[in-house]
Amino acid sequence: METYLGDFMDLIGLIIKILPAGMANMAPPLLSKLFPWLSKPIDFGKSFLDGKRILGDGKTFVGFLFAPVVGMLTAHLLGLDYRAGFLLGFGAMFGDSVGSFLKRRKSLDRGANAGMLDMIDFVLGAIIFSSPLVSWSLSEIAILLIAVPPFHRGFNILGYRMGLKQEPW
Repeated sequence: METYLGDFMDLIGLIIKILPAGMANMAPPLLSKLFPWLSKPIDFGKSFLDGKRILGDGKTFVGFLFAPVVGMLTAHLLGLDYRAGFLLGFGAMFGDSVGSFLKRRKSLDRGANAGMLDMIDFVLGAIIFSSPLVSWSLSEIAILLIAVPPFHRGFNILGYRMGLKQEPW
């Protein structure tokens, strides 16, 4: 019985550890309604060498400015290092932007379903950027890559039904 309780507590610890990235990832669609003047694309509408948009309209200043702050605040509220929260939030946005860059290279429009890429890009970015301050084991990374997609999908469906997202993925 102690083993199960220990495993459960480890899982709760992992959720707390990644939560600043998750909250940061959810912040841009919510905050874009409050700060529409900051909802301008960070690629300024420019195209890459292939003639396709660099990132697209979905990667905005509101996301890059506020996601790290939301990560910091979430970390602070959870009793974690606020600097790690900043890195988790920034990493989530960076990873999401890499995903958008790859989607544009594949000629996928904003909001097009890119499967697992849409669900794990922010997690990988958060892990990479936070690694100077946060220790990640291979098993934690594996658990996150398996567990985050269904939660991500559920939150996207909720956001879609609430009118915060234009598509349910």
